[in-house]
Amino acid sequence: MNRVLLGLASLLAASTSFGFETWLGVYQHSSVNTELGNATETEGRWFVISDSIDGGESSIIWPAELGNEYSPTDVTPVLERCDGLCGTAMLEKGFDYPYAMVAFNVVGQTSDTDTTSASGDASNWGGLCITYRSTARTTLQLGLGEKVDHDMEYGNPYVTLPVTNKDTSLQFKWSDFKQPTWVSNKGLHISGEDAVKQLVAIHFRMQDVVGTYDFNICAIGPYNGGCPERCSEIVSQRWLSHDSITISDIPDQPYTGDSICPEVVITDHHKFDSMNAEDRLVLGSDYTVKCENNVGVGTARMTIFANNKDYYGVAVRNFKIVDAVQYFGALSVHKNQIETWAVIDGDYDGKDTVKVDSPIKVNRVAIKRKFTRDAYSTIMFPFDVNTDILYGVAKVLAFAGISQDSVTGAEQVEVDELWDWYGSFDSFTLKANTPYIIKTSDSYIAVQKAVTIEKTTEGLNVGEVTPWEFRGTYSYKTWDEDELKYRSVYGFAAREEGDYAIGDFVKVGAGASINPMRAYIVFNPPKPLKGAQISSSEKEALIQSLPENMEVVVVNKDGEQTTVIGTLNTRTGVIRMSREHQSYDLNGRNLKGKPKANGAYYGKKTKF
Repeated sequence: MNRVLLGLASLLAASTSFGFETWLGVYQHSSVNTELGNATETEGRWFVISDSIDGGESSIIWPAELGNEYSPTDVTPVLERCDGLCGTAMLEKGFDYPYAMVAFNVVGQTSDTDTTSASGDASNWGGLCITYRSTARTTLQLGLGEKVDHDMEYGNPYVTLPVTNKDTSLQFKWSDFKQPTWVSNKGLHISGEDAVKQLVAIHFRMQDVVGTYDFNICAIGPYNGGCPERCSEIVSQRWLSHDSITISDIPDQPYTGDSICPEVVITDHHKFDSMNAEDRLVLGSDYTVKCENNVGVGTARMTIFANNKDYYGVAVRNFKIVDAVQYFGALSVHKNQIETWAVIDGDYDGKDTVKVDSPIKVNRVAIKRKFTRDAYSTIMFPFDVNTDILYGVAKVLAFAGISQDSVTGAEQVEVDELWDWYGSFDSFTLKANTPYIIKTSDSYIAVQKAVTIEKTTEGLNVGEVTPWEFRGTYSYKTWDEDELKYRSVYGFAAREEGDYAIGDFVKVGAGASINPMRAYIVFNPPKPLKGAQISSSEKEALIQSLPENMEVVVVNKDGEQTTVIGTLNTRTGVIRMSREHQSYDLNGRNLKGKPKANGAYYGKKTKF
């Protein structure tokens, strides 16, 4: 192994002058020779302190498993990997100012039977030198034992070590160690020179915001103890946090119900002894990964461990597990660890239609569509749903055709009232793939319990009373001129345009469109008798002859017309409510007045 230590000759000359032998990680000694040890021979042993004693969750992650046949906490395996005491401080939530520190005791435990750390006088050290790197905000702190630390309000004398990802060598006199200014008047105040007369431990304390931070302590000794300017060459550029190494971001991962640990790409752009400009690290030989909290929707964590002598350190990348989503045009099905639910996008204007290959059971259905309270709208669902679990619906009606008033002979629109929340004791099931007219009781509707989305079939149920059809659509639909040559289509305007108000029942012009999960009415001119012919002009005249207004009446189960709920203008689509004397459309919007025009086409490339 090629270990190069700068200033080694001067170090060997100086390190024996103070009774404290400068500790060099490159020599892989698991303890520091402080020359202040007692009969227990436990001085200079490294240990870890974290905010877990204050309710935090921070920790130190080592690049090798600690321990040997004599001690489960022996750091020799780490020294063999790093030529120093290296690791990653994982500062976690749970404490206001998360921290973790590595430390060594000065004297060791008090006796074989008393494990309390003893204190000693380190005045003759003159101070400390250190060669290190740390990407966290770090201090070098004097530990005086639990009782004295408590009396100082844990405001121990310290010096600040600059944040650096490069080897840095510094030294400090004992007079440089100061207590923080926040120690109160009631707390014990002590100088650095007095503190070291009762020194228990030296703390390398990393305290920063939540995150992961690399560190390496490759030398520590007395003041003027000759700590080298740099660590061994073999260590200096092999950290996962080094600028030359990049770790790819992890995209959001859809929920699967199983544990998820996605691939990550780690690239060393300046790999030693390589002719390649870019070299990717190999999973298994160069690094390993561990994923946690990685099943349910939320934030998962991937911890990356350098795995061989070429690389050191630990890196952490968080990634999100998000709801799994299947898209079927205006219908989407979402799934996580808690439930499966569907969303109907009432404003969908994409090209895809709803096409489900097999039945899907969902716990609920959200409908993203704005309705007007106490008004009428059209709807069609890809599932059966009972009114007991359908929130926001007060009435359900079905198109029954066009008839003539027995007295006046005027044409009128008939609707069957299938269910009324105010007057029905029994519930009603709206059938899948069937268009309905509903009266809403709120500004939104929702399916509150489980339903099963049916497999999409070739045809939809159509409310047909020749020559009229009440059709639902699962796709965003537009009409072109060719399609309108031989039939007349009526829909409900979704916005004001020209002479039409929102929701007018309008005659469709070329380029007009309708969103999914709605219904529209088609007038198909009747076919001529066998052998007869009808010209285009005759068809157009027939369409133009439609009455300007038709009453909308409810038909009971016996076929009797029981209630006139309003008047439908066949060209504007407006229903004027008989009881409330307000104008509504079949989309359920209050028009706040009469429509402005009759008989005009709804313009090109517009929505209804």
